[in-house]
Amino acid sequence: MRLVGWHRAAVCLMLLVIHAVLFFRIFPPSLLVNNEVPLRVDTSRYFASLVSADGVGGLYGYDPFQMAGYPAGLWNSMGKKGFELARFVLPGVSPERVFYLTLFLAGCLGPLLAGWWLASLFATGLQKQLFLGLLLLFWHLETFVSYFWQVGNVFFPLGSLLLVCLVVMVGRLCFERTSWRLAFPLGLLGTFLFYAHTVLLVPAILVAVVLVGAGLYLKTFDVKRWMVCGIAAVVGLLLSLPWLLPLLASRGIAVPVPWPMFTGGPKNMIMDLFSDRVYQHHFDRQFLFHVALVAGLAGGWMVWRDAQFRRLRFVLVGAVVCLLITYGFPLVKLMPGIQPYRFRLTAVLFLLPLATVSLAAFFGRLRSAARPVQCWTVLMLLVMLPAFTGYFIDMTNRVQTGTSRDFAHMSSRR
Repeated sequence: MRLVGWHRAAVCLMLLVIHAVLFFRIFPPSLLVNNEVPLRVDTSRYFASLVSADGVGGLYGYDPFQMAGYPAGLWNSMGKKGFELARFVLPGVSPERVFYLTLFLAGCLGPLLAGWWLASLFATGLQKQLFLGLLLLFWHLETFVSYFWQVGNVFFPLGSLLLVCLVVMVGRLCFERTSWRLAFPLGLLGTFLFYAHTVLLVPAILVAVVLVGAGLYLKTFDVKRWMVCGIAAVVGLLLSLPWLLPLLASRGIAVPVPWPMFTGGPKNMIMDLFSDRVYQHHFDRQFLFHVALVAGLAGGWMVWRDAQFRRLRFVLVGAVVCLLITYGFPLVKLMPGIQPYRFRLTAVLFLLPLATVSLAAFFGRLRSAARPVQCWTVLMLLVMLPAFTGYFIDMTNRVQTGTSRDFAHMSSRR
């Protein structure tokens, strides 16, 4: 038993070290030491907004990407809000270091904490380790997930992962024994999603409607359950007012931005299902998405049929809703302003716990299978190996971007 415990601890430590090394490869600690900001797709304008908000002493500032500035930009770029609010959590720290520490907390520490909480959904240590391994693998290699946080938009992937946690909590509230202790964490987590990336409330609301509707149909709601829901809603609403009121005040001049890359449509659905390339990013491999989709749907079927995975049924509902938003909304031109195709990332993170179930069952059956079956399976995995190793080749070819110090040097030469 002690050997098993040490083995699991060693695996977890190895995953932690690899995760940290890969994060620091994109955002090296020298940025924090030298008081610099990485110049990537989103970091430059997010940092400008942070500096502007810090200058006026408010919750939001000027976004250079929206040339009209705020308040119209309030609706058009919500992923920066976490950076703007971080300065209240880290008072007295320079904006550059606030920005880097926010990247670290949301891009490195956040997934670990959320993954640790979600790992409690699984019964065996093997399943827990497999899920954490899959989560970190997809966090650093999957095209959409890695693209978002590596260009600086760390709050959408982190918010998507926390949305999985929120859905599990909503499911517990609707179908399990009612606990007052759920009210405040549920309201607080909903508030975090609202500030981190407001569009994540779209799938959150849709999933909540499905789960509450199912609870009403099964007659699981009583007075206490309704009171817990009400407390969670009040907590979330009160904490959201400082950001909600400016959004409502500027709704008349909000300009939707159906960004072509994330608008979606029939072409995206066809390419995602039948191509090994996304044709939208420089590093755009599809193999991991196909693994998540196939293994996740297989795991969803197992979860639906087996009562021991009751809480993972809530995750299955979230996965279906996010896939519907990703591929269904563009077909009927519904809510193009939320950029529906971006929710492919969210769907992948919902599919990972389900994929864990099916992959754990697959490897369990493989261990007890006949030798010819084991050999045939190994050969098939070897055939698929080139599609997977391509991700590592892409990692070695990534071009390192500059920092704010490089920009200052260029400006001084002019």
